[in-house]
Amino acid sequence: MAEALVSAVLEHLVTPAIEQVTEEVRLVRSVGNEIKSLVEELGKIKSLLEDAEKKQIHDKSVKAWFEELKGIAYDVDDVLDEWHTRILQQIATSDDSSTSKQNKNKVFACFSSPFNRSQPVLVRYRIAHRIKDLRQQLDTNAKIIPGLHLITSQASHHHEDLPSRQIISSFVDPSKIHGRDHEKAEIMSWLRSQQEAKVSVMSVVGTPGFGKTALVQLVFHQENDKNTFDPTMWVCVSEPVDLQRLAKEIIESATGKKPEVDGLEALLRHLSDTVKGKMFMLILDDVWPKYLEHWWEQLKSSLDSGAQGSKIIITTRYQEVADVVESSCIILLRELQDEDCWSLFKRIAFSRRSANNHHNLEGIGEEIVKKCKGVPLAIKTIAGLMQYKQTIHEWESVRDSDVWEHVGKNLSPSLLLSYHAFPSHLKQCFMYCAVIPKDTVMEKDMLVKLWMAQGFLGSNGGKELETVGGAYFDELAMRSFFQDFEKDGDGSVVSCKIHDLVHDFAQSLTITECCVIQMNDRETCNNKVRHLTAPDTKNPNISNVKKNLRTLITHSLSDSTDISKLSRQLTCLRTLDLSNSKLEELPKEVELLLHLRYLDLSRTELTELPESLCKLYNLQTLKLNWCRDLCKLPNGIGELSI
Repeated sequence: MAEALVSAVLEHLVTPAIEQVTEEVRLVRSVGNEIKSLVEELGKIKSLLEDAEKKQIHDKSVKAWFEELKGIAYDVDDVLDEWHTRILQQIATSDDSSTSKQNKNKVFACFSSPFNRSQPVLVRYRIAHRIKDLRQQLDTNAKIIPGLHLITSQASHHHEDLPSRQIISSFVDPSKIHGRDHEKAEIMSWLRSQQEAKVSVMSVVGTPGFGKTALVQLVFHQENDKNTFDPTMWVCVSEPVDLQRLAKEIIESATGKKPEVDGLEALLRHLSDTVKGKMFMLILDDVWPKYLEHWWEQLKSSLDSGAQGSKIIITTRYQEVADVVESSCIILLRELQDEDCWSLFKRIAFSRRSANNHHNLEGIGEEIVKKCKGVPLAIKTIAGLMQYKQTIHEWESVRDSDVWEHVGKNLSPSLLLSYHAFPSHLKQCFMYCAVIPKDTVMEKDMLVKLWMAQGFLGSNGGKELETVGGAYFDELAMRSFFQDFEKDGDGSVVSCKIHDLVHDFAQSLTITECCVIQMNDRETCNNKVRHLTAPDTKNPNISNVKKNLRTLITHSLSDSTDISKLSRQLTCLRTLDLSNSKLEELPKEVELLLHLRYLDLSRTELTELPESLCKLYNLQTLKLNWCRDLCKLPNGIGELSI
C-alpha cells in the first residue's frame, strides 16, 4: 500500500492549504519549511517504491525500510486527516448556518483554517510538533536509502485512466470451467447411483487452485435446476471448525431461516429433524483434517436421518479427509491437459482482441501457459494480466521474468506478476481484502464503500468516487482476483468471493497491516496492524494495536461500556463494523471517533441512536439494515452528508 499511501499524502500536502497551515501553526518555528521538506522527500521516495516493493519480498533490509516508511506515511496521513476534521468542526459550528451547509459539501476541495478564533492554541501547537517530528523521522528513514540500491521507476500507472474503460461491457467471467468434463460426468453419475449407505459421501480432492469448488458449484447449480434433491445445501467449513456454527449454517441453507435454538445438542437435533425423511444433497466445501474425527461423527449422525439416496460431497486438499469420512467415491483433480490450458488462457487473454489480432502473440502465450504447470487459477490470473499487454515486447517480458524461477514457495508466480503490474491504487484495494475473512461473500457496493472510507478512491467525495470504486472492482474481477460472481437481473455483478490462494496471497502482502482472528484462534497481531477482524476485542493479543487501527470488524460487542472505551482508544479509526451483534445502545462517546467514515450497525438490537452521532463530520456510510427495534433517529441526522 506504500506507493498509493505516499501519493495520497502528497496530494494533501501540495494543496493551497500549505500556506494556511504555515501561518496558523506559526507558534512552532519554521513549520512551513518542515512541510516543504516532507513534500520534497516523499516525492523522491515515491519513485523508488515500485522497485522496493518487489525487492522487499526477498531482501530483509529493504523490507525493514519499507515497513518503517509505511508507518511514517500512515502517521502523516493521520495528522492531515485530523487537520481536515478540525476544518469540518469549524464549519459545522459556524454562526452562518446556510454558509455552513453550503461549505460542508465542498470541504474536500476547500481547506478553510481550523485554527482561528475559537480553536485552542494547544491544538495548533500539537499538530505543528507532530509535523516536525514526522519530518525528522522521514529524514532518518531516507538516510538508509543509498545502501538499499533501489532503482528509480518511470511513472507508468495513471489513476485517472482506469474509470473511463468500458470494463462491464466486455466482462469475461473467468470462473467458467475448462477441461473437467470427465470429472463432472463422474460426479453426476455418482449422484444418480444407488449406494448401500442411506447417506453416502463423495470427496473431491485436489491441490489449491485446481478448481475443486468451481467444479462442484457447477454440479450443484445443475442439480438445483433439476429438483432431484430437496433440500440442497452448501456450507463452507474451513478452519477452525466450530460445529455449532456449522450446524446453524446447514440448517439455514436448508430452510432459509436462522435456527432459533442454541447449544450444540439442540442444534444437532434440529438439524436431524430438518433433513429427516428427505433426500438431500449437502456440499461441505474446504474440509481440513484437523479435529475432523471429533466433529464429523457427530455431524454425520444427525444427517443420517435423511432419506435413502441422500448425498454429501466434500471438497478438500487432503486425501486423509476422504479416508476419515469413508468416501464411497473419491475424485482426484489433477493438472489440466495442455489443450485445456491453452483454451482457458486464450478465452481470457485474447478477449479484448479480434481473432486476427493475436496470431503473433500465440507462440509466446503458449510458453507462458507451460510455466503455469496446469494449474487453472494460475492460468486465469496470468491470462487476466496478458489481456492488458499490447506489444510483443511486453509479452516477452512476462515470459522471461525471473519471478517464475525465484519466487518463494509460498507465493504464486502468476499472482505476483499480475500484482506487480497493478497501478498503485489497485494494489491497495486488493490488499485491503485481506481483512475480510476467507469464504465471505463480498457485496460489490460494500467493498467500494470500505475502499472509499480508507481514502483509496480519492478525497473529493460524492457519487463519482463510487463510480471509480466500481471500476476498480471490475478491474480486479477481470484480472481473476475475484470469483464466484453473483449477478442481478440486469446481469451486473453484485457480489463475489476470493479464492483461498488469492486470499493467502493478499495476507502475505499485508501481514503487518491486516489481521483476521477467528473464534478460538490463537492468532496474534503484529503491533503495526491497521485493519483488524476479530470476534473479541478483549483478546489480550490485540490490545497493543488499538491505537493504530483504521478498520475494526467485530460482531461480538453487546456492552455499550466496551464501545465507550474503544471510542477513546481507537483514535485513528475510519471503519467500524458492529453488525450482527447484540448491541442495544450506542454510547454518546462515539463522537470521539473523529476520523470515522464507515459505520455498520446492521442487524443489531439498537432502539435509538445518540445525538452525538451527528458530530461524526467525516461519516460517509451509515448502515442500519434490519435494525428491527430501531425507532428513533437523532434530530440532526439530516446534517450528515451520507
